[in-house]
Amino acid sequence: TNSAVGEGTGTMSRRSGGDSGRPASASASARTRGNEQLRRSRSTGLAPPLRMGRLEDALKAYNEAVKAAISPAEAASATKNAMVAHADMAACTEESLRRSEETSTTAFKAATKRVDFELAEVCATAVEALSLAQSAGPGDTVRSDGWPCHLLGIVIKLVWSLTRRRPKESWRDCSNRLERWLVSTKTLHALPDVKVILCFRLFDAHSHGLSTSIEKGELRTARFHAAEMSRPTLEAEAAVGKQLITPAVAELVDPNSSGATDLESAIAELCDSRSEIRVRQGDAQLEQARVAALTHIEAGNRFLVSAKNDYESLAIDLIYEAIDEFRGAIVQAKDVDIETEAHAYSRIGACFTDFLRMPRRGVRYFQQAVDLGEAMQPRVLDDVPWFAEATRAVLEAKRVMEGNDAAETERQDAAIRSTMLVEIALLKAAAEKGPNDLLEHVYGAHPPKKASDRRKTTRERGGVTVPIPMKDQLKQALVHYHPDKAARENDPKWRVLVAEISKYISNAYNEFKGN
Repeated sequence: TNSAVGEGTGTMSRRSGGDSGRPASASASARTRGNEQLRRSRSTGLAPPLRMGRLEDALKAYNEAVKAAISPAEAASATKNAMVAHADMAACTEESLRRSEETSTTAFKAATKRVDFELAEVCATAVEALSLAQSAGPGDTVRSDGWPCHLLGIVIKLVWSLTRRRPKESWRDCSNRLERWLVSTKTLHALPDVKVILCFRLFDAHSHGLSTSIEKGELRTARFHAAEMSRPTLEAEAAVGKQLITPAVAELVDPNSSGATDLESAIAELCDSRSEIRVRQGDAQLEQARVAALTHIEAGNRFLVSAKNDYESLAIDLIYEAIDEFRGAIVQAKDVDIETEAHAYSRIGACFTDFLRMPRRGVRYFQQAVDLGEAMQPRVLDDVPWFAEATRAVLEAKRVMEGNDAAETERQDAAIRSTMLVEIALLKAAAEKGPNDLLEHVYGAHPPKKASDRRKTTRERGGVTVPIPMKDQLKQALVHYHPDKAARENDPKWRVLVAEISKYISNAYNEFKGN
């Protein structure tokens, strides 16, 4: 800011003082004194109080120059220099604010108000200087100096810098401060460029405030920021759509000059492009939908709490009111926020499982919550309460369902076993005679389904046929009559029979292993 200020000030003070052979006017002399104080205030290592004192002296001299001016050109030059002094004072005060560690003191609060005051004065004096420059004659040097571009550039950079969030300032306080400054400054209608910058600053404050408040669980503050996000972008779009450069500057400077081109590029860089404005509007709509979904979840949780507090009986109507709220959250969060959508599904699952005692219906919603949560990888949600609840419910439901299936299978097997008493008795009798009789009976009466699975009692070893030990024959029979093979045949009677055969063969094999 200082480099831009110095360039503008030096140019104006030389060109508007009159011809070199003519004695300086009272306004030019006062302006020269102010320029000297302004130069001294920018000395390296100067303490802020001393710097502020020299800036106040410079401002006093510039005000005298304005009063003593005998032409619009002199008044415009002195007013412009006064604006530069106000800009330096605002920057100096802001620097002190950022260095301060104590933010609750009276001095800190007074400095905060001083920054806002100086910003307002910068805009007011800039508008006044531009107005005076417009009233200057066609041959006046003001119109050929190009300082209006430098002046507007100073204002834009200063406003962009000093409207940031201040130390330990909440985003809501920051947005409120920008809102008050935007509304209370009457001169902004003449500076649409500055208004665009303030609108973007205000949007950023609401955007950051929304994210922070959601992380902290402060939904009321989040609703405030979400409701206020769209308006700044609409105002910025309207201002950019009309004219990017302030009309007064456009009239005073050739739009094809380098100064005007550089200024327009700087404004476009600070304010982003028109397409970026539309992107931010879309972001605002998405965030508003997200907050609306979170609001539905909050309302549904309140209904559940009310239902729990009914000691006489469970308020079923409140449970269904809660379910409706959670479904509303799903509608709002769909294609906007996967986490919020999954959270809503989890809450509906809890309603059916914990309150309405419909676990089979509730587990379907829990499963959807888990599926959406897993889709958010690589993010891990194991420590998030709603995801942990949904995961436990899904695992418990699977365990119960597996247990029920096992019980049903056992019941069916018992019914089939009752029709096979003769086969089972023959198996038992063969097993009591010995393992050889058992294998002969099994392979003879109940051969394996696979043709290649036949009993082998001998094998070739070194060109000689030798008998296979009974232990290996039993081990081979266990493979032929394994229950997993029977399960693939889709024959319940064969599955039950193989289970019985495998039991007797296993007993015989274990006896050999024990021996």
